[in-house]
Amino acid sequence: DASKFYLINLNADPALNEMLVYYLKEVTLVGRGSSDSSQDIQLNGSGIMPEHCVVEVENGWVHISPKPKAKTYINGKLLEERIKLKLGDRIVMGNNYFFRINCARPGDRQQSMNADFDLAQKELAAHELHGNATEV
Repeated sequence: DASKFYLINLNADPALNEMLVYYLKEVTLVGRGSSDSSQDIQLNGSGIMPEHCVVEVENGWVHISPKPKAKTYINGKLLEERIKLKLGDRIVMGNNYFFRINCARPGDRQQSMNADFDLAQKELAAHELHGNATEV
């Protein structure tokens, strides 16, 4: 639904790919279920901090901000400050959580939605090997 903003999971297993959808609130907190503060999207596992990142919807745009020491990658590049997301951006949180953002706005091209797990994984690998993001 293009009128909603959400994260959709990406997975190497076709049976699990795009099976989980996390609808975004005005302010969505992402982190461990065991965090001292309640997290809206609870992820556990390697590389996930108790408070990992914040996803905010403002004036029809989606922004993401990292928390200290939290590893979050956008299209293969380490997130170091608050940024605006675009339709189809790939988000990797920690070591094992891969997502694509749906934040469609009038005039956005739907082909961005073809970004899949393989692309997200290649972007991340390129960043780790070369220390820079892949041009997409």
